[in-house]
Amino acid sequence: QYEQLRERADELGSREPGRWIVLAFHSSMEEVYAACDLVLARSGASTVAEIAAARRASILVPYPHHRDQHQLWNARELGEGAWIVAQDAWDRDASLRLIDLLHDERSLETMGSCAAEQHRAGAASEIARELMALATSSGRPGGSPA
Repeated sequence: QYEQLRERADELGSREPGRWIVLAFHSSMEEVYAACDLVLARSGASTVAEIAAARRASILVPYPHHRDQHQLWNARELGEGAWIVAQDAWDRDASLRLIDLLHDERSLETMGSCAAEQHRAGAASEIARELMALATSSGRPGGSPA
């Protein structure tokens, strides 16, 4: 529904020029997050990690059709840094709340700080080191032989 969303953003933009930007795709998400006041997104693991690293407030709409609801669990990891809305619960009130939030700099900053608390710089390197150590230690935790 990209075209429909872009058209609506253009309508809103006539009242608030430069406030709404709708992108179909962008290859450098760090640039997108850096330019955002608020992120509205699904809540895949990478997205949630990127939001935390970017210190951004977010409204997350977990994909509702996964059997294990892992996107809901991912979203919950941001704690007070994210407002979680079920897809079928999005209504006019939710839209109005989004607009109110965009004009509340204090709440956006607080949410961004809460999200940032979940960021763990270097986590991927740490996991890789642990896996390499495990792989080279006779395959058993602690390096003890079988």
